[in-house]
This record gives sequence, C-alpha cells and structure tokens, in this order.
Amino acid sequence: MPSTEWHDQPGTPEDDKRVAPGARAHPWAQWRRLESFFRTGQGCVIDGANGTEIQRLGGKPAETFSSGTAALARPDLCQEVHEGYLEAGADIIITHSYSSNRNVMTHAGYGDRACECILSCAAIARRATAVHAAKHAAKLSHAAAQSNAAASQAVEAAAMAVARVTTSNSSNKGAQTATHAGVVASSLAAEVTWLAGRAMQEVEACAAAASAAAAATLAASEGQLIPRAEPPMKAPEPVSTQGWDAAGFGPALVVGSLSTHPPEMAAGGESSATAKWPAVEVEEANYMEASEAHSLSGVDMLWLEMMKDPEHAPRAVKAAATAGLPVFLGISARTDPATGQTVLWGSGENCIPLTVEWFKSLVDLLGICLVGINVMHTNFSTTGSVLKFIREDCGWEGPVGAYPDHGEFKAPEWVFKELDNADAVKHVEEWITKYNVQLVGGCCGLGPDYIRSISAFMRKHNAQMREKFPEKQIQDETTERASKRPRIEQILD
Repeated sequence: MPSTEWHDQPGTPEDDKRVAPGARAHPWAQWRRLESFFRTGQGCVIDGANGTEIQRLGGKPAETFSSGTAALARPDLCQEVHEGYLEAGADIIITHSYSSNRNVMTHAGYGDRACECILSCAAIARRATAVHAAKHAAKLSHAAAQSNAAASQAVEAAAMAVARVTTSNSSNKGAQTATHAGVVASSLAAEVTWLAGRAMQEVEACAAAASAAAAATLAASEGQLIPRAEPPMKAPEPVSTQGWDAAGFGPALVVGSLSTHPPEMAAGGESSATAKWPAVEVEEANYMEASEAHSLSGVDMLWLEMMKDPEHAPRAVKAAATAGLPVFLGISARTDPATGQTVLWGSGENCIPLTVEWFKSLVDLLGICLVGINVMHTNFSTTGSVLKFIREDCGWEGPVGAYPDHGEFKAPEWVFKELDNADAVKHVEEWITKYNVQLVGGCCGLGPDYIRSISAFMRKHNAQMREKFPEKQIQDETTERASKRPRIEQILD
C-alpha cells in the first residue's frame, strides 16, 4: 500500500519541543477555544446524520456510508447537508468521512482514493462553513446600511433642530430630543457596523481555511505532494453577549470522523457478523492511512465513531492517537433484548459487556490526545445508561457529548421512523442535568428538524447559564480543575 506523501510548511510546531509529536498549533488552539466555552457552563450543538440525510435527499446507498465515497460521488449533496445543519443551528459539523478508509472503500473499487476522499470531505465542510458565515455577514451588512441611513437622517434632523434653537423652551427641548435621537441612532448604526465588520473577519478566516483544504484535495487528486491544510488565518475571538452568536461560540468547528464501520455488510439487516474484514495488519494500516489523511486535512479535531467492540475499536484508536489532533472517543452501545443489560453494539447480535476495563484501555491508548467522550449511534432509551456508565462507573470528568440515532438499519439503507421532537428534547435536558452533557446532536435517522429543536433548547439553556453564572465567576471556580486537565503544551519531548 503506497504511503501518503506531503511536505511540511515552515513554522509548523513539529520543531516545537513543547508539543506532542505530530501536533500542530491550529487544532489545539481550536480545542482550547471549545474548552474555554465549556467553562462558561454552556453547551454546543453537533450536527445530525450525514449518510442517512443524503439518503433522505435522494442519494443512493453507494453514495452514502455504505461505500465511504460520498464526497467523491455526491459532493453537492454533502455540502447541502452541511449547510442545512448550519442553518438549523449546529455549532459543530462532522465531515462525511465516517466510512472513508480502505477497509470499506476497497470493496467499492475506490480504495486507492481513500486519502483524497478524506481531504475532499474536509474541503466540502470548510466550504459549507464559509458559505454559511458569508450569508450571515451579508444580512448584517444590509442591516448596517439601513442603520447608517437612518442614523444619517437622524443626525441631519438634529442639525436642523439645533440651527433653529432660540430662547424659547420649546425650541430648546426640541433640539435636545432631536440630538438624543441622533446619538441613539448613531450608536445603533455603529454597533451593527461593528458586527458586520467582525462577521466579515470570520468569513475571511473561513474562506482561507476552505482554500487551504481545497488546495490539499487538488494535490491529492493530481498525485502531487500534499500540503497540510492548516487554516492560515485566525477568526476573531468570540464575543459572549453580542450579535447573533450570543453564546460566544464563534465560527462552526469542523471535525473529521474515523469509524470502524464494517465492510460489505449482509443486505437486509443491521448485523455485521459476516462483514468481510481484511487481515488484521491490513486493517490497522488502513486506519493509520486514514488518520494521516485527517491530520493533513486541516480539521479542528478527530472524532472516533462506532467504537463498539474489543477487536476493531483498539485498532482505530491506536491510529487516531498518531494524528496529533484532539480526539473525542465515540462509544456505541445497545440494550440486549434477552437480558435488558446495556452492552457494546458489537456486531448487532452478539452480547459484549460494556466494562470499565474496556473503556480505560481505549483511554490509555489515546493518552494526551483524548479530550472528550461521545455516546453516539445509540438509541435515546439506552444513551442515558451509557452516560451514567461513563460518569459514574468510569469516573470520567471531562467533556461528554451525546448524539443518538433513531430508526433501523437494513443494509444498505436506513429505515426512518417518526420522532416526537418534544420527547427528544426532554431526553437531552435530562442528559444535561444528570450527566453534565455539554455537546448534543444526532446520528443516523436524525436530520435538520431535530437539530433545529435541540438548538432552540440549547440556546435557551445557554442564556440561563450566562445569567446564572457570570463569566468571571465561572472562570474563577474552574481554574483549579482546568489546570489539572492535560494540555498539549505540557507535553515535553
């Protein structure tokens, strides 16, 4: 299997002895941004399903997670899905790379394009983020133009009122009223203009990141040396109480996905017992190649998804630990119908206990790269028990996310089921209250309507947290705890 070639850009932190091997400045700066946001007591919204949403929009199974080739086969639908979730209120979007690795793509005849596909996934997500930010900036620009026009009229009226001032009380009071109106109108215009300018700074940063990702994708497609798609510009610092982003989150984060999705599942069901896995050493090498591609792609983080068994999960985890990226570990579980116990998802029909030993073994493999845990592709009724396991049995105190699925997989397609969004929000509220979940979203079967509902809930929750806990108080109370968390700068060579 040919190795991926790339060249390092000057000034990258590979020469900085304070950071872990392979780590770079941008992804860890993004993680620190997210970590700081969590310290305010607020939470963020993850997007919904990618593959099943492509199916909902008319895509074929070969264009979704079944083949890992979505970014190559239907880049238009991939971008449409991302933009739909951003419009619905997502703060974090996951690239369409869930099953983009040679283990899955080889059977579809695209194994030698796995790296290119992963890079393309990141480029599409960056492009969608830039488009979304630009649309908002355009709205603010129009609002600024209208506000400035109104301010101009108010100031002109004030000038006329002052020019007519005499010794009469009525003319003096009229001038005072007019000048005050001019001050208010000018202040509002200045504020909206500032917001529009700041929004354009975000657009510029997002566009620069999209350009870098596109350049890496183009190089991969043409067989050239692949530059690291490190976003070359930094967006302005989020403002916690002004503008459309009242939570102070800033531009959407783009995270890559690396999963243990089984190759060539039997049609008609959700069991992967007969999946056609390659030899162990080949499977491991394929994960390593995918991890390296994610490292090149310029994503902000790498999210491991469908970690669901003691065989394949450690192989993907080992690969993710080499990417030099902040990593979230995504656990998938289900309720065993025979015993009622919460078990690992496994093949979908075997019964593998969910144990503290298994959890800690993966945590140890990731080491300093591990920054959070997700419970994903687990139905609503089971997610709570897995969250309890993580918090109480395993003693995990770091960030935790939850993005459940809804429906049923009958390979190669997803069977959608009706969802009561009000009931879903109640689950989310319970997870936040009981288990301090800080990231919520959706997996297979859950689309923009669901994300719109939980986004509305999360915005209300965040507003209450900002009112209850002023930012300085939160920072003071969490300084000691935060200082104990592993940081990439604390790792010496």
